[in-house]
Amino acid sequence: MKLNGKRFFLVSPIAYLIFHFTVHLGVSVSADESAFIATNSVLDCDSSTETELSAGRPWIPYYKSKAELSPKVGFRTSISDPQGPNLPKRGVCIFLNKSTHTFEVSSGPKFIRLHFYPVSYLGYDISKAIFSITSGKYTLMRTTSSTFPVKASLVIKEYCVYVVGESLNITFTPSPNSQGSYGFINMIEVVSVPENLYLRKNGSSTALETVYRVNVGGHSVSPNHDSGLSRAWAGDYDYLISREFSLPVESEVDIHYSSTVPAYYAPKEVYATARTAGWQQNGSYNLYWSFPIDSGFYYLVRLHFCDISDHQRAFSIFSNGQIVDMMHWSHNQGVPVYRDYTVNCTGLHGETQNLTILLQSVRATEPILNGLEILKLSDTKNNLGGPYPFRVTDTHAHEISSNSYRIPMIVLFCVSITVFVMPVLSFIYVWCYYSSKRQTQNPMFWPSSEQCQYFSLSELRLATGNFSNNCLIGEGGFGKVYKGSIDGGSSKVAVKRGNPGSSQGMNEFHTEISMLSRLRHRHLVSLIGFCMEDKEMILVYDFMAQGTIEEHEKYDEVNLADWVFHCHQNGTFDQIIDPNIAGTIKPECLKTFTGIARKCLADKGSERPTMSNVLWNLELAWQQQQLQECGETAENNGDLAIQMSAMIDGQHHLRNNNSDPTPGAEFSELIVPTGR
Repeated sequence: MKLNGKRFFLVSPIAYLIFHFTVHLGVSVSADESAFIATNSVLDCDSSTETELSAGRPWIPYYKSKAELSPKVGFRTSISDPQGPNLPKRGVCIFLNKSTHTFEVSSGPKFIRLHFYPVSYLGYDISKAIFSITSGKYTLMRTTSSTFPVKASLVIKEYCVYVVGESLNITFTPSPNSQGSYGFINMIEVVSVPENLYLRKNGSSTALETVYRVNVGGHSVSPNHDSGLSRAWAGDYDYLISREFSLPVESEVDIHYSSTVPAYYAPKEVYATARTAGWQQNGSYNLYWSFPIDSGFYYLVRLHFCDISDHQRAFSIFSNGQIVDMMHWSHNQGVPVYRDYTVNCTGLHGETQNLTILLQSVRATEPILNGLEILKLSDTKNNLGGPYPFRVTDTHAHEISSNSYRIPMIVLFCVSITVFVMPVLSFIYVWCYYSSKRQTQNPMFWPSSEQCQYFSLSELRLATGNFSNNCLIGEGGFGKVYKGSIDGGSSKVAVKRGNPGSSQGMNEFHTEISMLSRLRHRHLVSLIGFCMEDKEMILVYDFMAQGTIEEHEKYDEVNLADWVFHCHQNGTFDQIIDPNIAGTIKPECLKTFTGIARKCLADKGSERPTMSNVLWNLELAWQQQQLQECGETAENNGDLAIQMSAMIDGQHHLRNNNSDPTPGAEFSELIVPTGR
């Protein structure tokens, strides 16, 4: 395996998720890569020329198409693409009335690809192109006056429907509520799709719209390099958030398709490249993407995996902040697999939100992803139309270089930095420099009470043997405590030296001096003095030679946290379990739970985990417990398949469509998605 390129700069929005997922596994077998041959029907509105699409597929003029149009098209014309002068002219069909195209097809799932070049034609203002497109009972898309972008480019909308019968109708309907409205299309493709690739024969009540199709870690893959279905795969870099620590990976391992994942699921270019994560400062490996989507719909997220290294991998999969899956992966190299998840984004109708995908490491192993697809599911009204049909990045659109406007933006950013930010940084630097200088010259900058003595740093270094570890008697969140001697060795003191990494600042330090220097009680340790020199913050207390009261009291019960610490250090986890549930907690679950609890009680704030880290570990512990229980049940029933349930809006749903009921060592899994 070789790593391609250098490290990029690395880092959830709003949908409530999860429920169904499908696992397709397979042992490497001899699979015919051309087992499925797609049949295409194309209607092109160019009335004069016959050429080829950029993917090498035939571009058939309208007058040669077998598709029928009723009533006849209102206008046909063509226009050159100013952003692609070498491409063929864009022919267009303009509809002033409701019009239907009929394609002669076979029964089964079909791709419908609608090509649009949204500009004004023959004096028809593009803002008046307000219309809807339907196919059978499905509404594929709707436009409004605000639909069209200022800068036009070719957009290809891809849908997947299940056709029953031998004809497919596509209807264009200008809006009856807008005067002068019309519909248009530049080209229509209808492509046959294998059964069960996206739609199943017995589950044809749902239509799909392709929103994103991404080759993770690699370059874009054009339709003519797809594995028989003329799909386009975009690169993932524009959607990648975790750029700093992500690493694109290329492999020379041969890809071995299987009977359950044949070649038409994704081309070799997708499975032969991937993205993994480098080690991060928080002690984990993360991969993180974000995709703008239309709200108000469910989405099918398909993740493609292919192990192109010899590493064992264990990682969790998150979508919009919720854990949806865990993968423990130690399977044959070069064998593609994929998983499907359904994400609920119905909360905000008519708005755009971000769908985030996070892969997070488990046990310090790197996550990996080869490709992903995001498809919109039709709603209960059989609608797929969103508010911005031409604004969402399309996976089939021609990739137009953005360098022409990226460079001016970079220049503008640099100028802004120079003009506005540099003077501010210069002022901060000068202010900090003189503040530090004044502080060094005047260590008594803050007043203290008469009872509080000021010590120089050299005095305290002498008293503690230059803060020797031999004098160290304690350590806490603020810093370390040393035993020392002052007044020629006649007085013992405790010297509390602040940790530079502590969150305590000057104000807190001054407040502590002011309060404790006035506090005198025979049962409380007294503050003798302090030192504030060379950015040091040091407090000097009376030394308690006999220790604390707590150390001399006899208790029948001990502190529970201390007992857990003791058991954690000695590895005797079983002793902290309540006798009523002894024997029911799995060791891996208990280890994860006590580990995160121990970190939460760390003395130093910098060593305590974040709330998101706590939540993730609690989810992990729960999944480890559930996995063991379900695994035992399966073994008792003589069935090696692990039957787990998922959550859909608080309701349990069983996993389905597992192509391998007895997954072996090549792909062992932990799957307990939750939606909370």
